[in-house]
Amino acid sequence: AKGRKETKGNEMVPYRFMESPALAALERNLFRYPYEIFEEEAKDITIHSLKNAKEEVWFTIREILHLVREEGLRYRDIAVVTGDIGAYGRIAEAEYAKAGIPCFLDNKRAITANPYVKLLNGFLELFIKNFDYESVFHYLRSGMAGFLPEEVDILDNYVLACGIKGFKRWSEPFTRQVQGIDEEKLEVLNEIRARFMEKILPVKEIFSGRAKTVSEYTKALYAFSLSQEIYEKLIAYKEQFEEQGDLLSAKEYGQVYTLVMEVLERLIRLLGEEVLPLKEYKELLDTGFREAKVGLIPSGIDQIVVGDIERTRLKDIKVLFFIGVNDGIIPKAVGSGGIISDTERELLREKQVE
Repeated sequence: AKGRKETKGNEMVPYRFMESPALAALERNLFRYPYEIFEEEAKDITIHSLKNAKEEVWFTIREILHLVREEGLRYRDIAVVTGDIGAYGRIAEAEYAKAGIPCFLDNKRAITANPYVKLLNGFLELFIKNFDYESVFHYLRSGMAGFLPEEVDILDNYVLACGIKGFKRWSEPFTRQVQGIDEEKLEVLNEIRARFMEKILPVKEIFSGRAKTVSEYTKALYAFSLSQEIYEKLIAYKEQFEEQGDLLSAKEYGQVYTLVMEVLERLIRLLGEEVLPLKEYKELLDTGFREAKVGLIPSGIDQIVVGDIERTRLKDIKVLFFIGVNDGIIPKAVGSGGIISDTERELLREKQVE
């Protein structure tokens, strides 16, 4: 076996562990039965017990700062992994930033907070909630509706002052003058209102009235995205983030359009001819968006990688911190399975049912 050496008992030790008998023994015995006890001094492995996740992260911060300042290591020589990246990743990202430690969180980023997804959610809410205050300004403040923040602010103040809600009120010119709003400002408000309605009216018929098929809703949503030039806006944002050196955001904005299109295509493929109320359609869409995630890669600068034991691949690491080694996380508790058993899945497949 190339790259390995033989130890007592004919056990083969990987080359990377030749200088560390303790790590070699750990690899051979972890989660295995029967196991052999390592009785020598384990200099390369230390175990620490702390009260909670935040204290664990702060322990790694103290050790990392010592290793970098006193031992001459670089940040890229060190990595932190966990079995619960959702909980520990958020804490690590926040606390490392406070401590001035550059880190890359190796985790897929959900697209639900992206302006494009927020725009689509706000757009559908307009028709579900009949243009009430929350739905209108959820849409306008999404970041992709095509309105300046100051335009939305002045409109917001006027709408609150006049109690405007409902499609009928929004489709008619504003005429009421309130304190601080003269004829000139009223003209500006009506110009903003008209631009807002111009974007909505072409697809209003599809999203109002009787329930439609998933295919009809989805194609109309795609047509709306094209009319708003969403792809071009996302590429402009991507280039802007690249110029600023924010490569993670650039990657997110470069991928989100494709991910949204994949969700829309999947809806048509699986449920195209199903007739649904718009509210149920939006719930389906939300489920698809929650599952769609952007895969990010480190930018290559000197930084700590904080990752997941199942996803993260590390190279040339000299010190590894393994946090969150708690019962139920390491090893991970096995769930109860899905609604459909493997036998039932096979039966459905034979019947050509998706």
